Amino acid sequence: MNKLKDLRTQLRLTQKQVAEQLNTTQQTIQRWESGHTEIPAGHLKDLAVLFGCSIDELLGVEAEKRRGDGFARARPEMPWGAFAVSFPFGTREYPIDVEVFDRLFNRLHPGNSLDRPNRWIQFSALDNRLVFLNPSFINSAVLVTDDEDSMPFFASPEAYKALSSHQPGDVGPLLREEYQMILRRHELFDKKGKPDLLAASAKFNSLEVVFGDGRVSPHYLSEDVTTNITIMEDGLEAFEENGFMMVCADAGHYEIVNLSKVAAIEVPVEAYLGHLADDAAADD
Repeated sequence: MNKLKDLRTQLRLTQKQVAEQLNTTQQTIQRWESGHTEIPAGHLKDLAVLFGCSIDELLGVEAEKRRGDGFARARPEMPWGAFAVSFPFGTREYPIDVEVFDRLFNRLHPGNSLDRPNRWIQFSALDNRLVFLNPSFINSAVLVTDDEDSMPFFASPEAYKALSSHQPGDVGPLLREEYQMILRRHELFDKKGKPDLLAASAKFNSLEVVFGDGRVSPHYLSEDVTTNITIMEDGLEAFEENGFMMVCADAGHYEIVNLSKVAAIEVPVEAYLGHLADDAAADD
């Protein structure tokens, strides 16, 4: 049995309100909740956008909590946050949830920072980025919470997940709206003004290395590079002073960066989770 009714009632939404969001009828929502009718793929994605959950969660499939899950559109009372980091070359901004806000606040508290001043800062942003920051390049940082107006742009995890694919598949009204917002934000259109899904797939399947001089170098997130990111998450040898990390492994071409020269590494969360899921399936 799907969890549509449970999620709807948790958010104090009526069947009519959900139907209006999805451009369908209250009777259709009722049939989905009762299990008399299967939820079409396009509407599953829209419901995931609306509720801020994964499709697996919606269908009642047990799954681990995903990194970087956004807030549901139906939860305007939830706290919002922003993290703005000033580097010598400029500022990079990240939308964050309240849990990340608390972790960053504790991490950056002077009393805590003095113990390991060179330890990299790691967190998940709501705009599909797993972020690693080198404190050696940070001039200052601003943390804000409970202020939606200060939030940098972000969309739902389902939208980023779909745009990581060359063929996003069925698209409902909510997901289509999120597509357009993301495409406009990143200027992912071809010369004729049409959405460039190939460019979007490249964008959301590539990590970005931001060097200390402000130069940004994108690299396709391959399985080998995913392994290195996992090592970084575990805080092992990749964080050593003057350590090196492979950021590109493609058909015999390898690129390695000196982490002491890197200000930030930003990893596309949905593509990263996809590689981890493939690795887990291969091990079973």
